[in-house]
Amino acid sequence: MYKFQFKLMVFAFVIIAVCVVSANSAAAQDSSIGSGGRAAMAAASADNLDLQLYALVASNTPGEAGTVPSALNSVAREIRSTFQIREVRVAAILQYRVENNDRLEASGMANSILTAPSAFPPYTTINYGFSIASIKLNGDTARPLVQLTGFRFSLQMPFQTGTTKVGDTNQPLFDYRGVGIAIGVTLPLGEPSIIGSFTIGKVDEMVVLVMVAKPVKER
Repeated sequence: MYKFQFKLMVFAFVIIAVCVVSANSAAAQDSSIGSGGRAAMAAASADNLDLQLYALVASNTPGEAGTVPSALNSVAREIRSTFQIREVRVAAILQYRVENNDRLEASGMANSILTAPSAFPPYTTINYGFSIASIKLNGDTARPLVQLTGFRFSLQMPFQTGTTKVGDTNQPLFDYRGVGIAIGVTLPLGEPSIIGSFTIGKVDEMVVLVMVAKPVKER
């Protein structure tokens, strides 16, 4: 009887020891993965991506001051340092949810806040077009990446070409011209990244595109 109880106690001790070793091993493995590895694992299982595109206006024009979200503070500092620009403000925010390995295409009318309020008469509009030919998430690396193939962003903006006589007054004539950027780029997942910049016809003023891609785990 005592021998049986002794063997039972030894067997239970062995099971507990194995469980402790397994738990320690799992903890050590989780520690070795680190936050970057866990992010990669989460990214690899993501079904969709949330894409946020910020159109920032960088300018030295007085009165063009504005604020940017706190998440973009480091990007704003980089823009000011790189382009020797004093003011950075958010002109527009576009947000989309897309499937991994899918594409994106959108268009619309942009608000006149892309330029100084007095730059164009109220009856002129600014049209935008935005497309990405392929959106691919690579979560196999320690630092997950999002590959954007065929990224295109364009604005159709009115530029004054002359005037015409209407009654006793001269009214401006406008012609629409396209400005924008076409590029292929790879972004770190979850980090604001500068895509590129382009001028919009004013001295010391440009549009800087910044994108953030975040994984979405569908339940």
